[in-house]
Amino acid sequence: MLNFIDIPAPEGPYGPAKKMIIMHGRGDVKESFIPITREINVTGLSYRLLDAPSPFMFGYSWYAAAPADPIPDIKKSVALILENIQSLKMATKDIFIAGFSQGAALALEVALASQTAFAGVVCLSPRLFIRDELLNSKMISSVDCFMAHGQYDEMIPFEETSNGLLKLKEKGLSVEFHSYPMGHEIEIEEIRELRSWLNERL
Repeated sequence: MLNFIDIPAPEGPYGPAKKMIIMHGRGDVKESFIPITREINVTGLSYRLLDAPSPFMFGYSWYAAAPADPIPDIKKSVALILENIQSLKMATKDIFIAGFSQGAALALEVALASQTAFAGVVCLSPRLFIRDELLNSKMISSVDCFMAHGQYDEMIPFEETSNGLLKLKEKGLSVEFHSYPMGHEIEIEEIRELRSWLNERL
């Protein structure tokens, strides 16, 4: 079972109606995203932050980096994330699945490997592993996605992600895409636009 932290929804007139699962990037830890949940600050949304399974530097990793083949690790991580989601005893239509960098790749992989649709999928600066298995997923037209990427991303080139996204859209992926004049990071305007997207779906 993956290590996790649960964060309750901000106080408000309504109870926590939905939950967001958040996965960090390579070499990071779940605690790094506690401030992000405070910035999102959406009434009625609680959070579960996950640690990846494999130790890497000062944190954890979801899959092996090049030149290793990442797909076997991705499949193992997808299975562990789905196991964690099932432990929530919630309908997936009430769960957003989100991530940054490696975690963003896993968010999309999980949504396309699942048997039921999620409330939404959030991919911040993802590396997309475009392949037939992904493009031919029967769930692709059921995915409602917010995706964002830095135009000057030094880790995952903007063109790589935008070209992969085009192929996914051609197969039926519904996505709201934003680009920002930034590197491999998360910035406040990105969070503001994500907040608006989430509020439309709560």
